[in-house]
Amino acid sequence: MPGQHSSDYSIAGQASQGVARNAHVAARVALIADDLTGAMDSGLQFAQCGLDTVVMMTPDAAVSAHTLVFTTESRELPPSQAVRRLQEILPLVGERRIYKKIDSTLRGNVGYELRALAALPSVRAIVVAPAFPQGGRTTSEGVQRVHGRPVALSEFRNDPRWPMRESHVPTLLMQQAGMEVGLVEQGVVAQGPEALAVALASRAERIIVVDALCDHDLAQIATALHALGPGWVPCGSAGLAQPWAAQLAGDAPPAPAAVWPTAARPALFVCGSRNPATLRQIEALGASGIPQISLDAPGSYDEEREAARLAEATCAALGRGSDTLLEASTAPLLPGGGPRITRILADVARVAAERRLLGGLFMTGGDVAIALCRALGVRALRIVAQIQPGLPGAQLVGGLGDGLPAATKAGGFGTDDALQDVRQWLAALRSRPDA
Repeated sequence: MPGQHSSDYSIAGQASQGVARNAHVAARVALIADDLTGAMDSGLQFAQCGLDTVVMMTPDAAVSAHTLVFTTESRELPPSQAVRRLQEILPLVGERRIYKKIDSTLRGNVGYELRALAALPSVRAIVVAPAFPQGGRTTSEGVQRVHGRPVALSEFRNDPRWPMRESHVPTLLMQQAGMEVGLVEQGVVAQGPEALAVALASRAERIIVVDALCDHDLAQIATALHALGPGWVPCGSAGLAQPWAAQLAGDAPPAPAAVWPTAARPALFVCGSRNPATLRQIEALGASGIPQISLDAPGSYDEEREAARLAEATCAALGRGSDTLLEASTAPLLPGGGPRITRILADVARVAAERRLLGGLFMTGGDVAIALCRALGVRALRIVAQIQPGLPGAQLVGGLGDGLPAATKAGGFGTDDALQDVRQWLAALRSRPDA
């Protein structure tokens, strides 16, 4: 946040604060998300508990860590393809305990993917707690709310890709999964983890939704799931991931310290999300005087020409040593133009990296983030810091940006000054004594 020092962003040493250490060695974890920004913000919760956490861009990359985070990139796929992507990941999980990360507004192929997980012989039940109180998402009587409003009456009702028209989580999941879905309401959660564990164990359903109104409720759910054992798969957003990670922290070895490049180069902010939260963040960042390079929507029909135009303008700004904003968020919406625009943004970032102009990278919009990482040949992202709740800082592993600091954000997350906080974090790394 404004006025913070770089030390405020470090997660070194946080594992001992509020995390109960167990006598046993921590169980290794496989977190499975359906998009990159979700993988990052939930993986951050494990990193904050002192666990070495790596988000895998190449699922079978030779990268090891306590917590491996996989992204199926299946949110925008038809259900059958989404399930196939999930099933391709499962052989890589091995004996790791699974955490299924889902969007806190239930967008995506959630029910279809949960049905595939529930079919695993090792799974007794999947407990779904999608609440993320820090982001204004709560679950009450099975209804998912965003800042108090049912999700079907929120801004997500008109989401261009996943318009949310059902707020009752068990109903939505039952419609997608084609199987019965149970519900445990907040009154049971309030009785404590032992009562909750008994209530869960008494349910016959393989998918069970649990209410949560606050972080304390999520902690009760995590404790109950830990007591029930590995056959009970937690499923939620970053909200449930944090207390569940704390339960598993155990005596895992500390995460390795990041070693940053010494060259002090500017940062590139790439924004493709059209969420109102991102638009406000772009406006705030632009007001700080940062150069803003905007996509020309009609011009994007000539993909090569528009990419070349944006690359020239972006590289010129970076070459002057200025942090630069490259965005398509404010451009008029072109039906069916999303993949083309994403390719253009990724190509611009690749050109900047090839010219060795990048000192850091910010990405928002899950499809944009994944495209940029692939264009740069990134194999993984090691999570190293929290910049804001749900906004992780990481280090790129492999490819053109190997070793660079990077940050990602889901479109609807973060305060209005989120991008300014990212800029401050990146600037603090550039100004450190060894830079």
